[in-house]
Amino acid sequence: MTKLIATLCFYLQLHRLAYYLNRNRKRVITFHNVLTDDVFDNNIANGVSCSFSQFKAIIEEITKYFPFSLDLDDAKTVTITFDDGYQNQVVVAAPYLLSKGIPAYLFVSGRLLQKGGGCEEKGKDALVIDLLLHWVAYTPNGSYECELNGKSVCLELSDCNRYQIWGTIVWPAFVECPSSKGENILSALDSVYPILSILSALPKKYVDQRLTGIRGEQLQRLADNGWEIGWHTYSHFPLSKLSYKEKYKELKPDVCIASKVLSYPYGGLCEVDSECLIIAKQLGYKAAVSNINIPNSLSEKWFRSRMSVSSNKVMLHFELSGLKHLIKYHKLLPKI
Repeated sequence: MTKLIATLCFYLQLHRLAYYLNRNRKRVITFHNVLTDDVFDNNIANGVSCSFSQFKAIIEEITKYFPFSLDLDDAKTVTITFDDGYQNQVVVAAPYLLSKGIPAYLFVSGRLLQKGGGCEEKGKDALVIDLLLHWVAYTPNGSYECELNGKSVCLELSDCNRYQIWGTIVWPAFVECPSSKGENILSALDSVYPILSILSALPKKYVDQRLTGIRGEQLQRLADNGWEIGWHTYSHFPLSKLSYKEKYKELKPDVCIASKVLSYPYGGLCEVDSECLIIAKQLGYKAAVSNINIPNSLSEKWFRSRMSVSSNKVMLHFELSGLKHLIKYHKLLPKI
């Protein structure tokens, strides 16, 4: 239904009106993984990823309407951001953007920064959330009995129910495991089907791009080329589930992170609370970006909205113009 509405609005040129109405609203675009087309697999493990051809199509279309900058206050420009800190962002996305003279923010999770790239068994030091997603996506069909947070669970994996298994069982168990920040859930699943068996069966090129962290010297090269390297917490666990002390530890950046802009992992109203904003201010961040673009009670410079856009031209303009937001919420895009 959304695509039908977007198509009708596009041919009626209503997106042009929305661009005009939102002319003083800033667009910050969020990306995660950008994988080469030959290894991109459109499944639950890559739900917030895109292929290089999709990424290129998005950038080329935005370029027709906006210039790019790192200025989060400049509504006349679009700002590109990446979360996590995997190799694909350096070896796939960055060379293309650099060739176009487009700067970006790269928000790095400490777990990847400190361990990525030096592991003999590449991929095993990926973020816990990503290893869980890959377990659900690639474990062979069958019944798997395990204990998650003290409860016996039987996971009946099939080709058609992996999104359901993730949304109703694995993700809820993960967020309710703050004591180990999800490590206990990963260990439980690993005990019934080893994650290393999954990683070893995946193409090496995929693991190198998707599940291997960025090295410090790579970050420095990006910074030398005008990118800003920001912090994305250490372990990428939902912050709202943690104590104040743990939130502070997660939000405090590594000494090698120069940018004073923060990105909250997940970034939704269920994963970020007002305490996180207070800590961000205390730690001296000048701004923080969220991963939502809806009216909310946290909106301010330490909870700036971002949006994701589709590579489909019609949907991209439905989203980028703010028309989708206007129809759904009867409001212009958020303004800080």
